[in-house]
Amino acid sequence: MKCISPFGKLTIIVLLFFTACSPKISKLIPYNRYIKGFSTHLYNDSLSLYFNSPADITYANTSSAIKKKLKSSRFKSKNDILFYGTTTDPAYHVIITIGDQQESKSSKKVIIDTLLNGRSLHFIGLSDPAAQIALKSDLDKMVKSLKIGENYIDQNNTVMDVVNGAMNSNQFYQTLSEIKQFPIPKNQGNSFELQMQLTYGSFLANNPDYNSLLALNESTSKIKDSIANVIKNDNTGNDKAIDKIVELAKAKRLVMINENHFYPNHRIFVTNLLKQLKAIGYNYIALEALNSDTALNKDNAYPTLATGFYTREQHYGNLLRTAKQLGFSFVSYENVDGSKDREIKQANNLYEKTFAKDKNAKVLVIAGIDHILEKADDRGKKWMAQLFFEKFNIDPLTISQTHLNLYRKFSPYTYQLISYDKFKDIGKVANVDLFLLNNQIEDWSDWPNKFNYRNQQQETVQVSLFYKKEFINGITHQLAIPYFTCLVPAKQTYQLPLAVNEISYLVVYNKLGQILTKEIIKADHH
Repeated sequence: MKCISPFGKLTIIVLLFFTACSPKISKLIPYNRYIKGFSTHLYNDSLSLYFNSPADITYANTSSAIKKKLKSSRFKSKNDILFYGTTTDPAYHVIITIGDQQESKSSKKVIIDTLLNGRSLHFIGLSDPAAQIALKSDLDKMVKSLKIGENYIDQNNTVMDVVNGAMNSNQFYQTLSEIKQFPIPKNQGNSFELQMQLTYGSFLANNPDYNSLLALNESTSKIKDSIANVIKNDNTGNDKAIDKIVELAKAKRLVMINENHFYPNHRIFVTNLLKQLKAIGYNYIALEALNSDTALNKDNAYPTLATGFYTREQHYGNLLRTAKQLGFSFVSYENVDGSKDREIKQANNLYEKTFAKDKNAKVLVIAGIDHILEKADDRGKKWMAQLFFEKFNIDPLTISQTHLNLYRKFSPYTYQLISYDKFKDIGKVANVDLFLLNNQIEDWSDWPNKFNYRNQQQETVQVSLFYKKEFINGITHQLAIPYFTCLVPAKQTYQLPLAVNEISYLVVYNKLGQILTKEIIKADHH
């Protein structure tokens, strides 16, 4: 389809009342894109058009959604509607139309003209008088941000704009959809765009794109037959693996387990280990991902969006809930001052919050990939585990779920544990005590109560379940971490796990993060 170049006439109109004919929905609606960060970035790729809008304006993204808006506003125009947005505080409607017909004029309208290749683009506002000043200001900013032509997409926003704008949101499907609009660079399986797609993809169960993204991310790594053969010939799997970890942990004061931030099964493994570690005296759980430990250590505290970024993933949230129920004390040890001495600062923080104040401390640490390495890497860099031992003379039991993660496909077990010394004759591997191959899948089948949710919408939705009891101290579902959340395609049914002896709160979001359903679900709900 031919793109409109940046020459022609642009008309911007702010009005309070509308007359004229019933408008049509533009056939170019499918080419619209909406990316929400600190502002909402709007594109039409057929017209090579871009502008940005205040983030609190919510845009209808389908023809049917726009028709519903039109029915409520009774907006009239002879031109085709291209975008339709609304906001509540102050309350107004923003409608962008395209066409050659002049919008009706009155003394209450503001009109700004510019060129648009012989066709007119009309920015129109509908509001009560009290909101007219704010509306005029917002429309003026939208017009000034307008870009048309071959450079319309250049440097308008980045993936981090989207991520930063979603820090206080559990509408993961909306954020994932916006991130996916940034293309993954060719032949760059480890790009930041891919990392963010994987991260938000991992937040949602029943996500068909997640496995394909994982495969893409892993495609750049090479398999060594010598390592694969060791794995195939070792039989320390499942219960034997767990029992060995617990037995080794008895003689230690510190266990460090790593994780990859977009593999939820790494958190499931740690959750499954918590009860047995608690039984042998472990009383602190230290997490790199915690923003602060103060709130979680209070009585009747629960994880929220403020707890951390990665902790909003449902299995991480459930790990924190399990640790809280078992009586662990939480420790945040990340270096937050931005200095280059991250590893030694982490080691110092960890020691000061545990062993320095409690001679009986036994500590479980969950860290990112390389922080648990016990010897310097190829570049000579020392990581937290090595520095901790050298400074405080406490030798950790280190367990890596990441460094041989690619080889998990060669294991017949859900969990397989392999000692570092098994690889001493076949080449260099990461210097940790143990490797844990994790083939755990998300499995909610052991939850005794289920609820069949039927998606009646014409599009995929995000379905989230929250514990109603966690809505305390000003926390609502908007700030809470779901104990379960998934995608459900249009017109399909999905079985949701219901908490035992708990009231669950169900919220359904569409692709734009708009709430479609809110309701209390009890275990006896059918």
